[in-house]
Amino acid sequence: MGHYVFISMLSANFTIISFVFTITQVLKFKLSISLILIIRTVYWFRVFKHTAPRYSPMELIHILLTIILVFLGTKLIYWFSKRIKFIRRIEKMPGPQTWPLIGTSWYFLRHRQNLFKCIRALVQKYGPVYRTWTGGLAIVHLTRPEHVELVLNNSRNNKKSFGYTFLHDWLGLGLLTSSGEKWFSHRKMITPTFHFEILETFFNTFSRKSDILIDNLSQHSKQG
Repeated sequence: MGHYVFISMLSANFTIISFVFTITQVLKFKLSISLILIIRTVYWFRVFKHTAPRYSPMELIHILLTIILVFLGTKLIYWFSKRIKFIRRIEKMPGPQTWPLIGTSWYFLRHRQNLFKCIRALVQKYGPVYRTWTGGLAIVHLTRPEHVELVLNNSRNNKKSFGYTFLHDWLGLGLLTSSGEKWFSHRKMITPTFHFEILETFFNTFSRKSDILIDNLSQHSKQG
């Protein structure tokens, strides 16, 4: 009993045609089929070459510009939708009245003579977690140690803000300005320096300087 081969192919009108051949028949017609496919390919190429639309250079430029504009428009719509979602999440937090373009900068400009009292008033009014806007930049203020601890101990969301990029040319990518794996590698290198046994040698200095700071703050607080 001979071996049979099942062959399927797609015809010109996109219908599937199936054949069953023996191995001998396939070997006999292999060369013929190859020649037919080559001739067919050359024929399709010639037909496509003569029937393909021809565009002038100006039309090609218009097509290219249209593709670029569609791409940029899609990116802009995607960014805008993400921005709207972000703003809605931030605005769920309590905070001063937000105005377009200036954000909440008006509040700090109005109380610029005493910013410390201004910030303390915000904490008393809106609670330990509140938000402000500096132009289009959202700032979330944390005033309780347990909240700050949650943020600092988070190993995933330790990316520096956009403002740190202006320090790269001056300070480079060190512990202060780097993020991600580079920050972890620098932190790992410097951690032994802050071991408790090493810091104990500086306790007297810390205590003396802290007393001086407290005395100075007390004098200024009495003067208002």
